Amino acid sequence: MREGLDLIRAELLKISRRKISWALLAVLVIASVLHARGLRAEFLDYRQAQETGIGRFDQGIAPEVAVATTADLARRMSFPDVLDEVWSTTDFWGLFALMILAALQAGEEFDHGTVRTLLLRGMPRGVWPAAKLVALATAAAIVWGVLAVTILPIGLWTEAQVGGNGGLSAVDVPQWGAFTGRLALSWLTTIPYMAFSIWAATAARGAGPALALGLGG
Repeated sequence: MREGLDLIRAELLKISRRKISWALLAVLVIASVLHARGLRAEFLDYRQAQETGIGRFDQGIAPEVAVATTADLARRMSFPDVLDEVWSTTDFWGLFALMILAALQAGEEFDHGTVRTLLLRGMPRGVWPAAKLVALATAAAIVWGVLAVTILPIGLWTEAQVGGNGGLSAVDVPQWGAFTGRLALSWLTTIPYMAFSIWAATAARGAGPALALGLGG
């Protein structure tokens, strides 16, 4: 038991010291910002078409379509809907980021020969992948929490682009609870995928083949 806990702590330390861990986190935040900017561009496009029937890029848009789409975008860009709108991007790309991290965590052990050393010391075969999965799941929970917090300023900026002023006060307690539940479910969904990445790295005995199998295959 103690050996497994020590291995989990060591795995968490390795994850925190990896430059790619921080790079992937930065990419996810940037993806959320870009999605918000894309919504703004789309909103401005349809708002202009309400009066002229022509979007900002000279495409023809029927006024009634422009009115309906502008209203829908305004709703999606305001609280509480903007929470799920921005999170959908983070959730999608975050899964891929965690699979990459899991494949690297497991695969590099074979690349560096660490697995052989651990097994020669008498560590049970099941402890090593289990410790990695627990550490990765813990790291994923922390990342999910950080990303959820970043949604708040992004959402406030997005809402401001449509002239909204409801802010966080527009989200009541049940809505916050429902959003938290969706985040928790999203986090739980990542665990089987990370487990698959660890298995792929173990079967392929390396990070490179695991990434090709898990992400490209």
